[in-house]
Amino acid sequence: MPDDKGLFLSRSIRSRTTLDAYLLKKDRQFGMLLFTQLIVLIGLAGCGGPSNTGCVVSGRVTLNGEPLPHGLIRFMPKQQSAGLQTVSASAEISEGAFSVPASSKLSKGSYQVAITAEKKTGRKISAEEGSTELADEFRQYLPLKYNSRTTLSAEITGDTDDLEFALELRRKR
Repeated sequence: MPDDKGLFLSRSIRSRTTLDAYLLKKDRQFGMLLFTQLIVLIGLAGCGGPSNTGCVVSGRVTLNGEPLPHGLIRFMPKQQSAGLQTVSASAEISEGAFSVPASSKLSKGSYQVAITAEKKTGRKISAEEGSTELADEFRQYLPLKYNSRTTLSAEITGDTDDLEFALELRRKR
């Protein structure tokens, strides 16, 4: 008789262990399913679908009605969204056109926009401190209201290709 009890107990422990393993496996599968659905929903909430969470933003920059030859445009979040990390993004401007790719992870929201452009001064300066090598000197020629004290802004509501920034520079008389 003790053998039967031992056999019964042994089978009971084995089947309980098997049941626990089965339930643990199912819990993990359910957890992974929930996790996957959460990732997909987060991806869809941003711009560009589940694989890219950033918005594709492009447009044009003009200076006195002409395309800005070269420069840099930067989008800086006005405030952090609740629970979301909002990042700054920048792009080069060439012949007035710029494009911020989805990989920059620019999200929907309100942004301050800073635009910089430099031109050669005609002077040569030391390429590096302590170096005898010379390089062209460049200076920022756009007014501060377009960069370090920017008054420009943009509302990003999704992928867009029609942002326009018309800059004015007073001509010297």
